[in-house]
Amino acid sequence: QGTLDFFNARVSASKMDWYKDANRPAEGSFDLEWTGDEFHVRNVRLKTRELTFNGAFIFDAESGLMKRADVPLFVSGRHDLTATARQRPDGVLELTIQARTLNAAPFLETMFEDSPGESFAPNMKMTLLADQVFGMNGVRYTNVSIVAEKRREFWIAANVIGAIDDGGMFQIALDNDQAGRHLTIESDNAGRFGLGVDIFRNAVGGRLMLTADLNIYQTPLYAVGTLAVNDFRMVKSSTLIQALAEDERSGLDEMIREGGVDFKQLLIPFKLEDEVFDISGGSASGPSLGFTMEGQIDQRFERMNINGTVVPAYTLNTIISRIPVIGTILMGGKGEGLFAVNYRVSGTRDDPKVDISEISVLTPGILRKLIGQKKGKLEPEEETTPAEEEPAPAEEPATEEEQPLGEGEREPLPEETPDEGAGEG
Repeated sequence: QGTLDFFNARVSASKMDWYKDANRPAEGSFDLEWTGDEFHVRNVRLKTRELTFNGAFIFDAESGLMKRADVPLFVSGRHDLTATARQRPDGVLELTIQARTLNAAPFLETMFEDSPGESFAPNMKMTLLADQVFGMNGVRYTNVSIVAEKRREFWIAANVIGAIDDGGMFQIALDNDQAGRHLTIESDNAGRFGLGVDIFRNAVGGRLMLTADLNIYQTPLYAVGTLAVNDFRMVKSSTLIQALAEDERSGLDEMIREGGVDFKQLLIPFKLEDEVFDISGGSASGPSLGFTMEGQIDQRFERMNINGTVVPAYTLNTIISRIPVIGTILMGGKGEGLFAVNYRVSGTRDDPKVDISEISVLTPGILRKLIGQKKGKLEPEEETTPAEEEPAPAEEPATEEEQPLGEGEREPLPEETPDEGAGEG
């Protein structure tokens, strides 16, 4: 028999939904038996103010690998579940979870990541049934069913289905072949589903379809795909809509209702590479507004640099664009309109900066392209901070260029350096 005492320990296990400060009671007990080729850990009990755990485990005595686990009771935070796991003869770990409630938020935070560094993890097949799953931003999913397969650190197959708290369904399918993995996500309540998985926060309703091709057995994750959302509303609190509503120069504020702006379709082609989503050729169209978008968003949706064109009276502009020659001159290309403003959204999602370009208001499309914006790109965080904190002196570029010449050859240059620096500036 053994005892456990975590009184002095500080615990922060997000995926277990267990957080404990030091100097708070946390005690447990267990029975240990060695049968020659196996270690049996029975009657494992752990009780704290935040967590209740009962379970039993069997480990292989030679390898130390777990062969079986039975957890009839696990209650911690928003987790309330039972689980069993067993190692099959072929080495695959079969995990079965039945949950009254499950907190999925910590898992959703890393949903666009595989698990590099977990090459020791066994191949796994997981089955989960949950009455209620807590997503992010207060969204709940009900009657959730998951059947998934993981090969080492890579998820290679999955079928997820469930209902959304205020109506609608969602389904996620992942399969694989020799070319790689293929992901499909569908929902008939795009706004609420997207809020729950934190991919967008300012849409209401709509039908979502995301398709993507992913690499296989490689990290970091690489994906190419398209996000499409039909018949949704972008609420007025969204960063861009709010900025347009407050900007009276273009008259767009008069087209934004209190409830937001309706759109018929949003289409965003994207590529995920080196932990950055790169967007090119994105567009949205609706009866009162349309917009284009391109730029970059980091993998965790925390930083962004997105730019594009906002088009009021999208239906009228679409009619104009269909007139040969005149339409091309005035509209400037697919997805842009005669009456338009350029915009840029940059910074962090919690504190974004919105710039609306005055010069593009009522400017014909071809001219607007000539004076248009460069595609937004994210700067590496490691490089951006030093450059802002310690700007280089004016003569430093010349000094760096002259360094290979040796110190003796730099004497004649002091008078030339300011001219070169001025020329470069």
